Amino acid sequence: MNLSSGIFVIVLLWLQVNASLFPQGHQWSYSYYALLRSGSLLPSEAYSQWDLRALLTITAVDNVVIAQLSKFNTSLYNGQRDGIPQNLQPAPIPKEAAILGTPFLINYVGTQVETITVNENDPLWSVNMKRAIASMLQLNLDKISSSASFISENNIYGSCNGVEYSVVNNTEYVYVRKVIDHLKCVLFPVKDWSSATPFLCPGVQEDPFSASTTREYTLAQRDGTFEIKHVLSNRRLYVQPFQAYGEAQQVYQYQVYQLLSTTQMSDNVAQPSNPIKKLLAYEHNYSDMSQGRSMPLDQETILKQFDQSLTDVVTNLDEQHLEQDITKLHKQDIIQLYAYLFLLKFDSLMKLYADISIGTSYQQETKRNIFLELLPQVGTDDSVRVVKELIVKRELKDLISIKMLSVYPFYLKQYSTELLGEMEALLNMGDNYDSKIRYTAILSFATLVYQTYNSGQASIETLEDYSLKYWNWFAESTTYEKRMLYLQGLDNLQLGSVNNYLTSIIRNKEQSRHLRFLATWATMKTASFRAQQVYEIHWPILIDRKQHLEMRVASFTMLLVAQPTRSRLLTLFWYMQAETDPHLYNFFYTTLISLQNTQFPCYTELGKLAKQVIRLLKPLRSKQHWMTGNYVLDYANTERAFGAMIQLFLVGHPVTDTPNVLYLTVNNYATEKNLNQVSVYLKIQGVAEYVRELLTGSIIDPAKIENIIKLLEKSDVKLISPEEIHIELIVRVQGKSVFCYHIDGSKFKKSSSVLFTLRMLLEYHVNYQSIVLYIRQHMEPSDVGTLIVREILSTSLASSRGNFLTHTTNNIYTNNFAVDFRYYAYTKSFLEQYNPISDMWHGIEKSKSLQARFLLNATMQLDMNKKLIELNEIRNSNEYLTLLWHSRNLLYITNNGTKGVLQSHCPKCVDEFVVNGGSRKTNSHLVNMPFENFGNKFQVSIFDCENYQHMRKIFFSVYSSHRSNSQLNPITKIFLFGLHLTDYISYIPPEGSCGTAVHIKPLYREPTELMISLNLKRYTISSSYTDPEKGTDILGIMTLKHRKLSADVNLQFWNATMIWLSKPGKRNVNISLVIEHVNAVRDHRKLCLNTQLYLPEREADVFSMKPAGSTVAALQAMWGSYNTNSDSCPQLEASIEAIATASITEDQKTIALAGEQWPYKQCRKSANGHKFTPISVACYLSSKEVATYKKYTSDIKFSNMPEWFISIAQKFQSLIGLIQKQSSQNDMIAKSTKVTNVKTSIEFAASDPLVTVKLNSKEAVIDYTGFEFIENFLVNTRFLLQDDWNVNFGLSKVCLITPHSITTIDNRTVPVDEIKLRKKDILGTADCSLYPKFALYLDGSTNFEELSFTLYAGSDYLSVKPTEKNITVLLNGSAFTKEKSNTNINAWRLQNDVILARTDFGGLGIDVYYTKEYMIITIPGFYTGKICGICSSLKNNLP
Repeated sequence: MNLSSGIFVIVLLWLQVNASLFPQGHQWSYSYYALLRSGSLLPSEAYSQWDLRALLTITAVDNVVIAQLSKFNTSLYNGQRDGIPQNLQPAPIPKEAAILGTPFLINYVGTQVETITVNENDPLWSVNMKRAIASMLQLNLDKISSSASFISENNIYGSCNGVEYSVVNNTEYVYVRKVIDHLKCVLFPVKDWSSATPFLCPGVQEDPFSASTTREYTLAQRDGTFEIKHVLSNRRLYVQPFQAYGEAQQVYQYQVYQLLSTTQMSDNVAQPSNPIKKLLAYEHNYSDMSQGRSMPLDQETILKQFDQSLTDVVTNLDEQHLEQDITKLHKQDIIQLYAYLFLLKFDSLMKLYADISIGTSYQQETKRNIFLELLPQVGTDDSVRVVKELIVKRELKDLISIKMLSVYPFYLKQYSTELLGEMEALLNMGDNYDSKIRYTAILSFATLVYQTYNSGQASIETLEDYSLKYWNWFAESTTYEKRMLYLQGLDNLQLGSVNNYLTSIIRNKEQSRHLRFLATWATMKTASFRAQQVYEIHWPILIDRKQHLEMRVASFTMLLVAQPTRSRLLTLFWYMQAETDPHLYNFFYTTLISLQNTQFPCYTELGKLAKQVIRLLKPLRSKQHWMTGNYVLDYANTERAFGAMIQLFLVGHPVTDTPNVLYLTVNNYATEKNLNQVSVYLKIQGVAEYVRELLTGSIIDPAKIENIIKLLEKSDVKLISPEEIHIELIVRVQGKSVFCYHIDGSKFKKSSSVLFTLRMLLEYHVNYQSIVLYIRQHMEPSDVGTLIVREILSTSLASSRGNFLTHTTNNIYTNNFAVDFRYYAYTKSFLEQYNPISDMWHGIEKSKSLQARFLLNATMQLDMNKKLIELNEIRNSNEYLTLLWHSRNLLYITNNGTKGVLQSHCPKCVDEFVVNGGSRKTNSHLVNMPFENFGNKFQVSIFDCENYQHMRKIFFSVYSSHRSNSQLNPITKIFLFGLHLTDYISYIPPEGSCGTAVHIKPLYREPTELMISLNLKRYTISSSYTDPEKGTDILGIMTLKHRKLSADVNLQFWNATMIWLSKPGKRNVNISLVIEHVNAVRDHRKLCLNTQLYLPEREADVFSMKPAGSTVAALQAMWGSYNTNSDSCPQLEASIEAIATASITEDQKTIALAGEQWPYKQCRKSANGHKFTPISVACYLSSKEVATYKKYTSDIKFSNMPEWFISIAQKFQSLIGLIQKQSSQNDMIAKSTKVTNVKTSIEFAASDPLVTVKLNSKEAVIDYTGFEFIENFLVNTRFLLQDDWNVNFGLSKVCLITPHSITTIDNRTVPVDEIKLRKKDILGTADCSLYPKFALYLDGSTNFEELSFTLYAGSDYLSVKPTEKNITVLLNGSAFTKEKSNTNINAWRLQNDVILARTDFGGLGIDVYYTKEYMIITIPGFYTGKICGICSSLKNNLP
């Protein structure tokens, strides 16, 4: 260090000891300039700005520093950045802003500003701006000697730690740069509020707000002190949500203090009168965002404005058309109504309701509906008190009361114990109120208690007191309904100590399993905080196989959720390897499969653990689908951190496999919020059985089943009564139960009897409106001390209005309905800052509007006598469907909605300025398709669109960032991608302006009528056909007529007649179709089509290894003009002749007949020595493979085809060439030829996921890996797809009986020797309900060495017994000779030694397929749980 530098530092240190920014006896004059801009960076830079120029005078006297602003000047601008005029004309300063010029004191403690002193009457907006000035004049002179340091200081942002100081010294000036990090400020005055709950799952969520404040000071030494010569402050607040991929909005704040002069203090310096000290931190007034600057509107004025806005909304609903008007599309009607209601007090709200309630017109009813929809979402104390008042006084319908109670706790802006005390009155509603209202009030109050506690406005003692109250109510309740209710209330309170209350219930086996299950579910939210206790309670329940399935599933879930670690998952994994209950194992299996690739942040850790054990997971033990399972579908946008999850939690009945418990959760999340979190819990027990017995019991004559009952009694079988009816419904929103209802047997029977006795003559009208609000608000101060607000407002209004009439006479059902459905959705995301000088808001808004309308006016008639369905629709000039979507970016300046505030000083400025990227706007039609037959036209157009490729960019953006989890069903991938695309359009703000319009409108201006009818008949044709044999004929006639109402003139007429003819014992089907068309110019056209379908002979051997024969279809079609006087078809015009074949491939035949691999070799080996192929998995798979068509060919000959048809064929052929990577044109289908031949072939490989597609000589091989499920849809001549699904999903139950083993309906196989059957009559299977409809007995005297049976149905019985050469079949003791009979049992002799028997009694029959070597009994799944005999559970039904 040189000598001069050392002397400077010594002098500087001496100065700091005596340093003061404003020494006594002096006065400083500064020019003050502040600029605030709200604007966007994309698609172009544009701003809505205001500035303030003033003279700032600072006087130091009597050990105080007095500051005062004077000589105000301000200007405003709104528009493109490059359009800002050089010299903006100053705007007039309102007199209300003059109070900013009152003096205030800056109170220093040492060298730090701690407080200011202002006039007691100073409004808050003025106080906050003075706080900002004092904060700007804050410098820690003790740190000037260090070139870089950190300090703590109090300023407008609170108490800020880690403020960066950097100092540059030279001989004349000291330059200080100060950087404030708002994240390090304690009690930073920010206010965040949202109607949605936080999304608390782990994940990478970037803070959308980024801000930096930099202040640069230039100091000069003067008379032993430092003098501030110049201050420059910059602060930029950026809003970039969705991981900085969202909109780029900003508020730029710029301030300059320039020293003009320094003088000796003048006399009579004014000081604040009625002084009061204020801290430096910014202060909010949440009830008045202008902070005392704006004059509040009186209540009467607000009421008038609300009524006018409400009238406008209702008028819009009455308009005949949705207009493609951008101003109307972005009219914020619902938001404006919400804003008015927010300002109204209790008395005004009650007066408003009283006024709206008068009158019964459609318009008045609509007004009332909209008001009541908005009221619980307003979120003020007064609005909540009105909700309570209306419900307590029973002013509302039950459904409206329930909805209001379930909504209000989630929208309150300020929670308080005072409001909590007032709302407690809802707990005291008596029995004269509907129980659903009382129960919803109890649940919503529990939510209100929790929300009040969670907001910090209620103590833990208050929460515990209410929890104890709910527990006492629960303990004192004597009915299940009440206990279920208070249990959900305890769940809403979410207090950890509640778990201690419920532990005894969960462990107690004597308690109702329904209550134990709900108690377990109620403790799941806090499971992770008490993992040890959860293990002690639920592990014993899981391993106890005597526990009900529901409890074991719930305990498994608790163990996994409480400790989601590798060790816990492995413990569960190894235990499940020995689990014998297929339901529980399926739940475990589907849980791991669903989680292994989950994208849902709450489950990602579990997903990682699932991947570690998934390789060890053994597959399901059978192909049968078990109802119990845990299915998770989700997607995530990896770039923008939003997504959705759908979870279906199912618990099936352990015997019937029907769903007992269904818990469905839908969760959409974005920007760290649960935008939509809805769950529905439904438990249904005994309903299906009750309905079955109600229906079948009412049509069955008890005398006809007396014989079956006696047989079952003789076999010591007790008839099974229907299971007790038990229904539970719980609806949860944002994790809280909002609705809870229980129905027992008596309630259900009472309600069902009412439904069954309803008259079929009903007439009613519908006028329903539903409004949903989503609000997210962020408020913080600017550097100038004004308010900055960032808000997302989303509203949707669904309206359905119409009339319905149902009338029935003589089996003719007529339904008239007229429906007008409309949907309005509006979302805006804005960043604005308040200008208290001019009392205006300056902001940037990105908004999207969607409007849709669907109109239907029709009559539908069903004539059961004629088997006729008719649909008539009267059409006028109204559109049937309209969909309008538009987005835009808007800069605005507003003053309580007043327009034209800028023209006085900026003639070229506008209050609202649409920001765009500078591209030319486009308006064009994309699609214009007329549908003359239906009298409609379909139009798609874009308007006001500066970026024509915007939708394409959206699609590719979604595609590139899409990650989905749909392991259990690949088809759901398409659904998840569609959901992702919809959410993207809903969430992500647009880049610029663009609109899309979709219309379906009538072609004609005058009213028309569209009539569609379908007539189906089935009968046996006479011998008038060429073939003298009788056959089954299905005749269908479909007619479409479109005519003008003014004159009986047909605009379009279509008539289609189809005949489907099949003959018994024949494997061919004839299909004839004739279509006639007459248009408005009387042009007659006809299509004649005849198809012969030849099917292969069906094998009587079910599991035959014989390759299936081919199916051939021959088609001939002709169309063209025809003579109305002739019934003949067109001869010399366009025609098609085609031969199509479906067959198995040569590879399939080779593998089946000589293949050495499993299962073919094993099946051939086991079939040796048997006339019928034995029943086994290997033979089933082998037979299915050789009966599955994997080759499809066609040879088509076209004559005189229209050009459009040839064009389509050419495009398809080009696609094949593209896949084949060939571009040859030699084999292209030519337009010029009158006759064209096209040969096609599609062949699936026998073992690999490859398909070869041929079109004439072009060939392409396509790999469909990942889509192997399409093989399930290939035609199979033996095992139809629906049959497989029926068995896999439990719609059909199958029992297999052989001389060696029995396979029960629950897929358990037991050797016959172990059963030791030596009786004459063994009950094979029977319906053991109160109204038994069938019973099948086996002859066990030979221990099944010879299979024989007797089948009973009603009062009839069928006996089948083998003989040495044949099979004897007796019906009611007599030889069965007819293929069909009029009894309750039918039988067919497929071959001499194959019998098919079928019962037809009570509407639900069984099939018995019999050979001497085995029997296959197929029972409808409807009987599950009521089946007895050796075909059901062997453990409980052994003879």
